[in-house]
Amino acid sequence: MDTETVKPDVTENIEEAAPSTTGKSAGSFMPSLKIRGRLNGGFGAVCAVLAILVGITIWEISSISKINHRIVDLRVPTSTASLGMVNGLNASLAALRGYMITGNPVFKQQRAKVWSDIKKIESSMDKLSLNWTNPKNVKIWKNFEIILEEFRVAQKTVEDIAKTPDEQPATKILVIEAAPKAAVMVTEITNIINAEASLPATPERKILFGMMADVRGTTARGLANIRAFLLTGDQKFRDRFNVMWTKNKKRFAQLKANRGQLSPAQQKSFDKMDAARTAFLPLPDRMFDIRASKKWNMANYLLVSEAAPRAGKLMNILNGAKQADGTRTGGMVANQKALLNKDAASAAASIAETNQIEWILLVVGIAVAGFIAFFTARSIVNPVSNLTGAMTQLAGGDKETEIPALERTDELGSMAQAVQVFKDNMIENERLQAEQAEAEKRAQEEESRRAEEKRAAEAKAEEDKRATEEQAEAERKQAMLDMANSFEKSVMGVVETLSSATTEMQS
Repeated sequence: MDTETVKPDVTENIEEAAPSTTGKSAGSFMPSLKIRGRLNGGFGAVCAVLAILVGITIWEISSISKINHRIVDLRVPTSTASLGMVNGLNASLAALRGYMITGNPVFKQQRAKVWSDIKKIESSMDKLSLNWTNPKNVKIWKNFEIILEEFRVAQKTVEDIAKTPDEQPATKILVIEAAPKAAVMVTEITNIINAEASLPATPERKILFGMMADVRGTTARGLANIRAFLLTGDQKFRDRFNVMWTKNKKRFAQLKANRGQLSPAQQKSFDKMDAARTAFLPLPDRMFDIRASKKWNMANYLLVSEAAPRAGKLMNILNGAKQADGTRTGGMVANQKALLNKDAASAAASIAETNQIEWILLVVGIAVAGFIAFFTARSIVNPVSNLTGAMTQLAGGDKETEIPALERTDELGSMAQAVQVFKDNMIENERLQAEQAEAEKRAQEEESRRAEEKRAAEAKAEEDKRATEEQAEAERKQAMLDMANSFEKSVMGVVETLSSATTEMQS
């Protein structure tokens, strides 16, 4: 009889074996947490630690970045612009002095180029000042711009007056006013002297001639001393002029007193000379006073009185006040340099601090991540290892093995319950296999009996078959024998007939 192996319904057994959790205390958080939750929790904790570390790093780097941006975008450009402004101011003064000395237009072009650069620096500083952290510096810069514009105007005024007649007012008076009048004086006294040559040389006229000669000589020498004084500013030339002019006044007064002795032509020339001399008289003192004053050269005067003081103020703002030894301390340049150094030191300190923090964060991060990984793995690996050991023992046939983690409510608990069902099914299968073996044994015995009976029946049938076949063979042989006998009789009959026929024919 065929038999079928009975397979238990594992699903039903699992459901039956699964302990009910209704009304059961959830216990601690970790044992009740699913593996997926533990893994997610572990990775989430590691990610949280990583996020904290990265956040702290970003915070520190952001702080350093702000300082670096302040250095790169504010401190360095401001310091560079301040130095550029100092160089520009000095260069503009140098170009102006070069033009004042030589009159070469190249220096004017250079000064224009320098001021173009100064304007660019000023525009750059205006933009930079919007981000300055010290309000006092912003106020100082606004004042600096006002003075800078005044300085530009003063330089332009100096440049415009340099190498022009207005540069030296005394010389201008000499050229425009004094020289023409002096020329009239010399020309007319010369005309008087020339006319005297055609007159009789009486003792009186010889004396008169001496007056004429002294007037012309003192006038010419006076003009020479005026020119020398205007050129050099040396007081001795003024003194010499005064000596000559004192004599000139005396001899002119004598000549004027003897005007009646002059010819009509001479009197006419004398009147012209007298008029020119009268207009000329106040001019020497004016020229001397101007030449002796600081305004004798207006370009230099304006440079010293207008441009230089403003340049000094600008330098005081940029480089600080000048000390007794000629050096300058403080000022915007030094302030910006100090701020630059301060920010650079702060950046270096922040970088060093960040390095220390990064090392600390690295150690803490590794420790925390290791702690999380260890306890997460421990909460999973140990139960799995225990469950694996139990399954190995079950696979080895040890049905007495206790299944761990049955009380857990996570996947490991489900696996433990499944293993418990496997254990129960294994025991049940063993029982069923024993029953099946017994049934199979009985079936085999029955089958053996039936086989024996079948073999006996088959033997009897074989024997009956052989008997039947032997009988059939005997009958066949008898039939063959009868057939042979019959054939023989037939043949013998034919032979006898043929023999008889032959005999008859022969006879």
